[in-house]
Amino acid sequence: MAIYITRKMLTDFARQEANAAPFSVFRDLATSLARRRQRRRAMAELEAMDDATLRDIGIYRGDIRRVVDGLSDADLGLKPAPARRRSAKAPAQAGQTASLA
Repeated sequence: MAIYITRKMLTDFARQEANAAPFSVFRDLATSLARRRQRRRAMAELEAMDDATLRDIGIYRGDIRRVVDGLSDADLGLKPAPARRRSAKAPAQAGQTASLA
């Protein structure tokens, strides 16, 4: 089942988001930067280990990036991202895909 999104729906959603949290862009940017910094730190710590230590924990040197990318926020010591509030008017439903027409 496809949902067709109209231009009016997009502008209404943008207006709702802008009115709901005017500084959410800055918060999202700060959160993104914190996640990136923690991932870089985790990669640097793993890359600083010797091959024998990495083998002991089951990681090969070439897999470091994949392993770090697979870590959750809790694994990296970050607070989980706050859930976004949806208004009652939001048309999106779980399990449906959207296509632009």
